[in-house]
Amino acid sequence: MQPMAKRKINQQQQRRIANKHAQLLDSEELSGLVIAHHGQSLEITDDAGNVIICKKRQNLGPIVPGDRVKWQLDSVSNTGVVTAIEPRTSLLSRPDARDNMHAVAANVDQIFIVIAPRPAPNQTTIDRYLLAADAQNVTPILVLNKEDLLPIDPKQTELLELIQVYAQIGISTIIVSAKKLLNLAQLHAHMAKKTNVFVGQSGVGKSSLIATFMPEANIKIGDLSLADTHGRHTTTTARLYHLAELDCNLIDSPGMREFPLWKLDPATLASGFIEFRPFLHDCKFRNCLHNNEPGCALLTAVEAGKISHTRLLSYQKILTEMKPTRNNKA
Repeated sequence: MQPMAKRKINQQQQRRIANKHAQLLDSEELSGLVIAHHGQSLEITDDAGNVIICKKRQNLGPIVPGDRVKWQLDSVSNTGVVTAIEPRTSLLSRPDARDNMHAVAANVDQIFIVIAPRPAPNQTTIDRYLLAADAQNVTPILVLNKEDLLPIDPKQTELLELIQVYAQIGISTIIVSAKKLLNLAQLHAHMAKKTNVFVGQSGVGKSSLIATFMPEANIKIGDLSLADTHGRHTTTTARLYHLAELDCNLIDSPGMREFPLWKLDPATLASGFIEFRPFLHDCKFRNCLHNNEPGCALLTAVEAGKISHTRLLSYQKILTEMKPTRNNKA
């Protein structure tokens, strides 16, 4: 079979393309903030707060909510063309169905890790978020939502003890209720003048919390059925919302149940647990994996009550899970 010949562009089409390029070159280059990405199009806001639908130039790479970009106006279609991505301060990513990493949010200042009594929190998942935040120099804040369920939760004591583990290592923790509007002022104080992203298992109430800040946004909220302990996704694409009263940005991300950490070697992984750092150079063996090696300073610190045993177990679980996938492509 003969290969299909490339379709030739006639002179009229060539002139049309040339005129379009000329119009872009003549237009002023403007600054914008990406608020959503839909397939081939982007929603951005300009400095005046106007929303513009844009295409992007090829070879720019992924563009996500929170990105600051340069763009030019196409006066014919009244749409824009993104010409460049400004340098980022941080970039959060999540896995797709094939375990390839995809960017979700850029230039984030704070990551709010939302947990709830139901679905029950997974400490390893929390620690993966903390590792990702530490790697990107993003401030993590742990939010326990659905406070109204605590009095009837048979594992209330364990849940409050889990919160205390993170409070003791310096992670800010907040207990709130989107349903009762409890402690939202405290949450607001943390969010003000920052770009924030909410993450956590599906069903913990991320969208419910955002809806309390911006009811006019009509954010889709999914109820958690009694039979569904894992929750279900209600947000399908990341989106940035601006909260004028707090002068902050808030990015609602798709539910992320796992957080692969393929490129971390054991030493870097251990260093990502911030309370481990003072002890890491005191182990007898330089390549200590902090499992059952003699002379392990972390094991000694756990016995002395200086490190939470559950955090060490979480580190060991993540290390074990990483071993078969450490060489995978991210």
